[in-house]
Amino acid sequence: MNGNKIHGCYQIIKTFKKGAFGKTYLAEYHPDLAAEPDRSQGEGAVSTKSSWLEGDRCILKILQTSSNHAYILDEAQKRFNTEVKKLEKLGHHPQIPSILDFFIENNQLYVVEEFIDGQDLSQEICEGKSWPESQVIALLYNVLEVLAVIHEQGTIHRNIKPSNLIRRFSDYQIVPIDFGSLKEIETLVLSFGGNITTSMIGTPGYMPIEQLGGKVYPNSDIYALGITAIQALTGMHPTKLERDIKTGELLWQHLVQCRQELIDILTLMVHPDWEQRYQSATDVLRDLQGFHEIGETIENRYKIINFLGESSFGKTYLTLDRERGNSPCVLKKIEPHKVDRVSGAEHSPFPFWEARILFDTEAQNLQRLGTHDQIPRLLDDFPGETGFYLVHEFVQGKSLAEEMNERRWKESEAIALLQDVLNTLTFVHQQNVIHSNIHPANLIRRSSDGQLVLLDFGSVKQISTMALDDQGQLINTGSVGTVGYMPKEQQAGNLRPNSDIYALGMVAIQALTGVHPSQLEPDPQTGEVSWRHLTQVSDRLAEIINKMAHAYFRERYQSAAEVLKDLALLSGALSGTQSFAENLAIASSSEPTVVPSVTKPQPSKVTEGVIENPADGDRPKSNSEATPPETLPENSFIINFAKVTLPFSEKIWLQVLSVTGGVLLLIALIGGTILWTNAQKHRRLLEKADAVIQQASAQLDLRQALEAEELCNQALAIKEDYSNAWKCRGDALFLLQRYPAALVAYQKATELEPKNAKFWNNQGEVYSQLNNYNEALAVHDQALKLDPRNAQAKKGRAIALIGLKKYPEALAELQEGVSFAPEEPTLWEYQGLVQERLEKPQESVLAYEEAVAVYDRQLEIKPNDLILWIERGRILSKLRRYDDALASYERSLKINPKFYLAWNAKATTFYEMEKFELALDAYNKTVELNPNFYIGWHNRASLLSAGLERYADAVKSYDQALKLNPSFYHAWRDRGIALAEIKQYEAAIKSFDEAIKIEPNDYPSWVSRGMALTELQRDEEALVSFNLAIEIYPNDPFAWTQRGLSLEYLKRNEEAIASYNKAIEIQPNFTPAINARSRLK
Repeated sequence: MNGNKIHGCYQIIKTFKKGAFGKTYLAEYHPDLAAEPDRSQGEGAVSTKSSWLEGDRCILKILQTSSNHAYILDEAQKRFNTEVKKLEKLGHHPQIPSILDFFIENNQLYVVEEFIDGQDLSQEICEGKSWPESQVIALLYNVLEVLAVIHEQGTIHRNIKPSNLIRRFSDYQIVPIDFGSLKEIETLVLSFGGNITTSMIGTPGYMPIEQLGGKVYPNSDIYALGITAIQALTGMHPTKLERDIKTGELLWQHLVQCRQELIDILTLMVHPDWEQRYQSATDVLRDLQGFHEIGETIENRYKIINFLGESSFGKTYLTLDRERGNSPCVLKKIEPHKVDRVSGAEHSPFPFWEARILFDTEAQNLQRLGTHDQIPRLLDDFPGETGFYLVHEFVQGKSLAEEMNERRWKESEAIALLQDVLNTLTFVHQQNVIHSNIHPANLIRRSSDGQLVLLDFGSVKQISTMALDDQGQLINTGSVGTVGYMPKEQQAGNLRPNSDIYALGMVAIQALTGVHPSQLEPDPQTGEVSWRHLTQVSDRLAEIINKMAHAYFRERYQSAAEVLKDLALLSGALSGTQSFAENLAIASSSEPTVVPSVTKPQPSKVTEGVIENPADGDRPKSNSEATPPETLPENSFIINFAKVTLPFSEKIWLQVLSVTGGVLLLIALIGGTILWTNAQKHRRLLEKADAVIQQASAQLDLRQALEAEELCNQALAIKEDYSNAWKCRGDALFLLQRYPAALVAYQKATELEPKNAKFWNNQGEVYSQLNNYNEALAVHDQALKLDPRNAQAKKGRAIALIGLKKYPEALAELQEGVSFAPEEPTLWEYQGLVQERLEKPQESVLAYEEAVAVYDRQLEIKPNDLILWIERGRILSKLRRYDDALASYERSLKINPKFYLAWNAKATTFYEMEKFELALDAYNKTVELNPNFYIGWHNRASLLSAGLERYADAVKSYDQALKLNPSFYHAWRDRGIALAEIKQYEAAIKSFDEAIKIEPNDYPSWVSRGMALTELQRDEEALVSFNLAIEIYPNDPFAWTQRGLSLEYLKRNEEAIASYNKAIEIQPNFTPAINARSRLK
């Protein structure tokens, strides 16, 4: 979709979100491309943006209804126009995105919104990170003011949560996005009685009980905001918080330390009973008065609009300067210490006049410094009743602390950092000023030009440490600076200009190693900080940095100019030449080495086959819902992707056959089951819909899901209340892996025909795909209530039980299913899988052979059934009877030489036999016969990547598959692996991210992403990826070993050893973990 133009003027440049029906894009406005707007299907809007210029960015949302039925489309368009007009009016508020345009084309609804340049709060409100009380109060105040306006206009947001709250970079204000009222349009369905209904929009954990029950009030938003604030205070996701079993109230108060008044306010905001909760945002704002300074005006000039930070020296706010046209500026309040920070003893009265003299002197220094382009200008300074105030120019940008959290830096980047800041320090020291507090958070990369700006000079903060001793003498009660960046002389109170050089040297070490200076160990021989073993840099740069960060100030560089002179002689950074695979191979050296366990992609088997691995079919979701991958044999660790990351599961074809076969059967049974007053008319409609459904079924047999979906929609347009048409749509959506949408369609079919066991089974198949195994068991039980001998329900229950690792119970279900339907081959095939999981290879082989025997008996009756020959061949391949398998595919091709599925199956068997050139010829034939077969393009790419190591060609083939099906996450993941092989790690990470957006629980994508991040030396991020992989599937020794290596790179050796121990606990003979642990011990 990227690069496409919508409505003649909106050029898509990036995909943001893809839901079950709608999509969200980042776009640019190009008026030279604009055509006359077509308002024939919708009213449209005139841009509310005062200066809508070419190249301006915007958010383009495409809403798609669940059905193309005329009633649904008509209702959707009415609601769309109504809701957009409400949002258009709200968009005049500075903290609500403006609606710039809206229109309807091809039955799709389009909204163009103002682009908010900022960061959503999900990156700040996250697990294990607690906000200070003052920051939470600022959040509440900021969002409640906006909610008050929204509710006054009769609108309810419906989906307040951290990811829907954007902190705007330009002024740090919070902007709510993604109003739920528009999203509701996508859920419109037509009930059996002809009524149009919708599903409730919201996010579990943030929705109050009344919203879950289908009702929403303005204080439902207040509940969601209160939950968000509690999450920020506790550092815990709301779904992990306990509730009182009697009252239903959240139990969180014991997890925080803050004033009781704030606890009381939040408790009332999240009261489970909406009638007992705050009724309006204004009520909450009234109770928050006096808790914060937001909204206050200092010196009748500076209006505080946001809280930026707090330290022992004072507080920092974002304000608007009334005398400068409400331009944003930073207000710092420096407060005296009331108690000693070390001993806790109270100080004697603060020496105000002595402090005032020092404050005036330092303010003059800051005014001189502000003439430098990379130091914020001091705009104002004045004393207050309880402290001193400085007003600085506001610098929009990103701190180096945020940049360093993203990855480890290259040598060339570290050199550029040093040169940039040293040039500024040269000027600072020439003014006889010492910064005294250089660290990453005080270096901002300015958005406008990318230059590093030096903030927050520490000299003026000395005021807060001033006190009088018992004799009335002036003393300092502490030193200004940050732990890890202060040299010894600064800690002792003897600050020198080259103390700043020391701090900057430590910043460079942190950038290169990814390790905070406080975590670095001293060299036992010299006492100097030890860091070279954590990264790879040239000896000359290491010498410069070591001299900058020398513990003894006399041995350190004496001036910034000296450092710049040596850096000028330094050449650029070196680059490595090893391949991605080589870097991931097990090394016998003593250095930490990345150990591969994620395996290369194999072709997808188009089959009615067995769930083989957690990457696709029965991929685990959590500790309680997990199915282990096949264990890698010892010494087979170097890039053998065949076991773990099989890109497209055999399970998919099984489900396609099971659901599409049911379409034809139901058509045959439909006669005489529906009674209408006008029987002849309805019979004609049914016959017409059946004819279309038969066409769709044929397309599904050929895996042409997009064509099938269109035909199913046509059937629904003919007969909206026809259960088979809804099932048809569900089958197509299922094949497209749009599982939530498929579930809606199957539920609609079940609503229309609740006594049809097959529809209940269809729901169960979807729930298993979504890893909701307990729900799958429940709906399969409904099918068994209707038909106690339903073999498909037994098989569905077995699939769910496999997902829950309940293998004996799954085997019992399958055996009972066989007693009901002994000629159903998939029941035998699943038995083979379960016996494998139970480590009973002989029983597994017998089960697979019985499946082959069933196919043989079926082929005696239907010798020209192409699919049966292919399925027989696939099982023979599982038994490693490759020649027999190829002979089975040839029988299919003898019947129809152009049957592309047979060519695909033949190619896959050649791949398994490692006859790669023959496999490539067969895949080429597959896509030649059917260029729209995205599975074929994916399989071809997997062969090019893993078999022939032609990675660039593989990427092109993956791109073709994704062009045909952008939601195919397997292709995104395997494309990333191919990119990593040719060292395009950044591009690989983006590809893995696309896979994760579509399927967040695909743990091989998380592991592969972590490996690529490790190659970029972004170890903190890599650790996060490995942690998420382990959270999804905790029983993979490779992921635990990779996690240990990341911890080792980060010098967290004790944690690394624990991670290696876990890998060995899972697989005692896992050599990489054993070697890594031995090296550390």
